[in-house]
Formats: sequence, structure tokens, C-alpha cells
Amino acid sequence: LEDDDDDTEQVDEHLAHADQIIVGRLAGKTKTQYANKLKHIVERLKVTNPEVLGADGHIIADSLNATNLKQLFGYLALKHDKNKQALEPNVYQSFQHVSGYKSALKFYLKTRGIALSGPVNLVLMDFFGGLKRKIANKKQQGEMSLSEGKQPLSFAGYKFLARKATTATEDFHVAIFAWLFLVLCWNLMARCISVSGLMYCHISWANDSLTVVFPTHKGDQEGKTALPKHVFCNRECPEICPILALSVFVFTQGFRRQGSKALLFSETESAESRFSKWLKAACGRHFVDLVALGLIIVEIGTHSFRKGKHKVLA
Repeated sequence: LEDDDDDTEQVDEHLAHADQIIVGRLAGKTKTQYANKLKHIVERLKVTNPEVLGADGHIIADSLNATNLKQLFGYLALKHDKNKQALEPNVYQSFQHVSGYKSALKFYLKTRGIALSGPVNLVLMDFFGGLKRKIANKKQQGEMSLSEGKQPLSFAGYKFLARKATTATEDFHVAIFAWLFLVLCWNLMARCISVSGLMYCHISWANDSLTVVFPTHKGDQEGKTALPKHVFCNRECPEICPILALSVFVFTQGFRRQGSKALLFSETESAESRFSKWLKAACGRHFVDLVALGLIIVEIGTHSFRKGKHKVLA
């Protein structure tokens, strides 16, 4: 009997382990974004279609149909004022913004074991196909911005911020960190979250270049094509030399505790968050200089470096 109990416990542990693996198919940040969008969806359904929600606030299986979904996404596609009234004339959200709600809803329905019928799925496909064309026309007519999210950073802006990091007169530790972080984002054309998770084991040397491998990234969540990226030194412009920045960073860091993770950047606070704070402060201090370079401060964000390098290479 004791052996049977042990076997049952092991089976339960394996089942719990499998559930953990399934839950881990989405990153924590994505789950948080989905949760916020779902909260918005439920609040809207309470107003327009309360019959689709159960007493516990969850969506009832088979309650969603083409009509109430069109009502929902027709609302989400528009921008609203503080009183939740659509702006006049209509102002559209970005396609990426609205499709995020669709992804969140589908994820929620899947976890609840609810499947949308074929006709309902077709209506959603038609709606988002029409929305994509609608937004493209708005951009063509100059009624919407051509790009979504933060704007690419120019090469001149990149050099300027790197120079300010290397010539800082206070908070040297933060400035050295920001210097390395921004040149890596630019040279690796990587998202900040990928750079913040770099470990020493991801970095090596091959012939005359530094090589960096991202085991996973947004475009390859399963790590199927983890190819090395080659980074070269810049002898002409030291403030944007990634090899110099890495060397200064490594040799100015304190000793690591035995058994700690071999992260390039400390995990005491998210490296992405630290860099975002530095970038915001730097843009505020050098507002006039950046404007003179043709940059709009509110359009500069952590993703601007990756986008800027892509634009330079395009």
C-alpha cells in the first residue's frame, strides 16, 4: 500500500510539473499584458453584453457570437475620452494595439476550454482584414502616424547619447552600465529585454569579432535558430565601440558572489528598467541638443536603438 501511495504522489508531481511547463509557454510580461487587456474586455462586456458573463465574471462557453464580438472590437478599435465616449471625428487605435486584444481573448478562451465556431472566427478574420486596410488608408491620407510605437533613433542621436554616457561627471556606475547597454542594443539590433538577459556564457570571441548568441528571442521563442551575432570594435569612434564599452564595464564591476547567476547585468533591478530610467533622464537633461538633432524626445524609447540600426542598414 505504501508503494501505491508513493506511485500516486509521483504521478501527481509529474502532472503538476507538466502543468507548470504548459503555463510557461507564455512569458510573464505577456501574461500581464493579456490580463490587463482581458480586464478591459470584461468591463466592456459588462456594459454591452452582460449575458455572456457568468456570476464569477468569466465568459460563458458558447456565449460569444459574431454580433457581440463585432460590437466589442468595433469599440476597441477607436480611441475614447475620459468618459469612454468615442472621439469625434473617429480616431483609430493602431492595428497592433487592437490585435493585442484578440490575442488576449483567444488565449483566455483556450485556457477555459472555449472554442469559437468557424463562422465567428471568419468574422474576426474579416474584421481585422478590414481594419488593416482602414488604418493603411488613414496613413495614406496623413490622418495617422506612419509608424507605431517609438521612433527609430538616428545615428547622430545614438552617438550623442553614447558620448554623454562616457563623459558623465556623476553616477559613473550607472553611466557605464547605460553606455554598454545602448551600444549592445544598437549593434545587436536586439530588444532591450533580450539584452538585459544576456549571460557571460552567451558571449564568446571568434577570430576578430565578439560573438553573442540569444538562445531565445521574440521571433524565436523555442530557440530553433540561435545563430551568433558578430560585433566588431570601432577604432575611429571610441564612444560607440562595443568592445571598449564591454571592457570598461567588466573591469569596473565588483566581484560576483559564488553561486550567483552569470548575468552580464545585475539582477538587483531589471536592466531594462534601469536603462529606461537613465534614457529618460538623459533626454530631459539634453533636451535642447536632441531637438537640434531633429529628434522628438517623447518618441525616443528603449526600442529606438534597435529600430535605428535597422533603419541605418535599410
